[in-house]
Amino acid sequence: YIDALNRSNMDKEAFDAGIDCGLELDEISNLYYGSFDSESDFSEQYAEESGITENMPNELKNCVDWKYYWNSYLQFDFNFSYGYVFSNK
Repeated sequence: YIDALNRSNMDKEAFDAGIDCGLELDEISNLYYGSFDSESDFSEQYAEESGITENMPNELKNCVDWKYYWNSYLQFDFNFSYGYVFSNK
């Protein structure tokens, strides 16, 4: 554990969240996506970064249920634990 943690260059809390997600010790840092306040915050940022909301007016963006987006789509490709997100791929 200690060797894998040191090789990852991650803080212990984030590394432990990866373990909580069931990831292999040597994969945690490669699958780490970032830290977020909630699944909703991650979902909104992910949609913006991937261009999904690029042409969407702000009035419409404010109506999106980002938690629903997480529950319906993103939770199958990502893990969220203690504010940390990891890819499942």
